[in-house]
Amino acid sequence: MPIANEKEVFSREYYNHWTESYETCVRLKFWFWRLLRKTWGKIVLEDHASVYDFGCGTGNLLQHFHEQHPNAVLYGSDISEGMLEKARDKFSDIEDKSVEFKIADMNERFPWDDGMFDYVISTYCFHHTKDPVKTLKEVFRVLRPGGKLYLADLCYLPMINGLVNRIYPRVLSWDGHIEFLNRRKVRNALNEAGFKNITQKRISLYAIFSSATKA
Repeated sequence: MPIANEKEVFSREYYNHWTESYETCVRLKFWFWRLLRKTWGKIVLEDHASVYDFGCGTGNLLQHFHEQHPNAVLYGSDISEGMLEKARDKFSDIEDKSVEFKIADMNERFPWDDGMFDYVISTYCFHHTKDPVKTLKEVFRVLRPGGKLYLADLCYLPMINGLVNRIYPRVLSWDGHIEFLNRRKVRNALNEAGFKNITQKRISLYAIFSSATKA
């Protein structure tokens, strides 16, 4: 099996295994749950919008959007079927087709049509991309003209970001699969993918929030 495929299988199995304890774990990590909620507060959507969350995990963000914007049409994808099962459970009482989930790997072509979404959102999973520009070009493809990307990811202070990148993947046996990009690398990748109106803001000691539009 090619190395890239081995890492994809490992990633899927890792998150499938983590599914049962994920919800409790995220909430017990007070700093991370607080960071998630702070991030959600910076995402501004219009009602009746189509919204795609890639790397949606168990659907916490989409559940929040549904509560705030019940007329929005929501889409989510994740590499883990176990995570998506938990996400679907959150919307089991919704009878219409306003929420849809699909298995997808951010390192491959997204399973959506060109120009399908008003917003694409990614929170704290972008460090799993093997090729940031390739992934962002897929985001660009599925956004409608004028559509907006919100991208939040872990980005430690410069003096420790390199150290974290050397240690963290090895602890998880994911060497070569995880990279926490610094602010400049994210901006450069957004530019190369064709995005305009790029803004970036450090929202904590360990996170950067970026936004950009498809002109």
